[in-house]
Amino acid sequence: VVKVNSDCLVISVDGLELFANRTINVKTGDPVTLAIRPEKLRITGELEGKSFGNQIRGKMVDAVFFGSVVKYYLRISENITMVAEDKITDESNARSIKIGDGVTLAFTRESLNVFPE
Repeated sequence: VVKVNSDCLVISVDGLELFANRTINVKTGDPVTLAIRPEKLRITGELEGKSFGNQIRGKMVDAVFFGSVVKYYLRISENITMVAEDKITDESNARSIKIGDGVTLAFTRESLNVFPE
């Protein structure tokens, strides 16, 4: 935790600055564990992603289809891989992201869960 505000936390992870609602009592310097449900992550364009509060750039490393759901595996840094989940209602709304493509992941600070270590 790098900063504690009255309503939110600023957390540094591998050089990334993330924002989360202040739902636990922590102080600056405290280590925390972060978790987010895959369906809360959105693959967006950079401008669209600004409305979410948190944006992370990454690279597509894999996509796995489970019927009408696809899980995108995104390398954020050498130490972090995140999984975004998307529902596909028909082939026309399947994303045309290829392995190796750069992507922007966006999510709200409300969707980022913070746990004390």
